[in-house]
Amino acid sequence: MNEQHYIIRSLEIRKDVAKAVMAIRSEPLMEVIIKPYEKIRTEGQNARYWATLTEELRNMNATIMEMSKHTGYTPLEVRRLVSHRIQPEYAALLFVRDEESAHDILKMIHDIPTSTRLGTKAFMEFEERMLQTAAEVTGAVRAVARDAE
Repeated sequence: MNEQHYIIRSLEIRKDVAKAVMAIRSEPLMEVIIKPYEKIRTEGQNARYWATLTEELRNMNATIMEMSKHTGYTPLEVRRLVSHRIQPEYAALLFVRDEESAHDILKMIHDIPTSTRLGTKAFMEFEERMLQTAAEVTGAVRAVARDAE
């Protein structure tokens, strides 16, 4: 028997669930879990998250490049200077090459094993923490750039 998943939204679906449960035989053993439904993040939330993360990384890297041109430090040296001013796990964001890597680091920082199954509210909270973390890193880059002037 293939896995079946129901979201009970009507009496008709409730009847289908009851039929499916009644059709279960003793072998193989089956598991039935009934829990409150939590809507997973929306496509709009997902798109906004990735656009915001991309923009935040672009701002951070643009500031690093500007500082590099202004001071004569290489972009790597700028990243190293900034990394000494922030928490080590935040410093990892300075060295990412793509949004996926940044996303993985943010999940680790905020102890989120996967964001794909977060409900809309939990994803919104994760998104807010992500923005704050990325903004702190970008702010540290700008602070080092100001100090170098």
